[in-house]
Amino acid sequence: MRMKLQGLQEIKSALVKLPIEVRAAADKALAEAASNIADDVVRSIQTGKRTGLMYGSHQASAPGEPPANKTGNLANSVSTVRLGATSHFVKVAAYYSGFLESGTYKMAPRPFIEPAIERGAKMVKRLTKAAVQKAIARLAKKTKGRKRTRRK
Repeated sequence: MRMKLQGLQEIKSALVKLPIEVRAAADKALAEAASNIADDVVRSIQTGKRTGLMYGSHQASAPGEPPANKTGNLANSVSTVRLGATSHFVKVAAYYSGFLESGTYKMAPRPFIEPAIERGAKMVKRLTKAAVQKAIARLAKKTKGRKRTRRK
């Protein structure tokens, strides 16, 4: 199952026009943000009180709660993937992750991916903006005092 954080297309378009040092800084910030979101996804699976049915000693999740951690397979299947210079995403490889996130006709959703993305959206923008500003300031400082030649 794939979910994409919306609203970053403008940032990505602008980054293409910037020097490589700035794009590299943005890429590093986006990788950090994706990792933080992935950690949040895992944390939502592994922690928190569940109020669903009891199956022996296992407390299941109720509809609307993140899935309960029974075997660890779901949490262990969470990773980040770099698709390009400024494109990262959180991957949940367990085949049943989509069923849990969206529900089925027999089971109500147990969302855990989209809430983590929503919680991380502002962080993505904040980290990217800070990294780009810092890289631009470093470039400005590095190029200060250099003579510029005009092209005709």
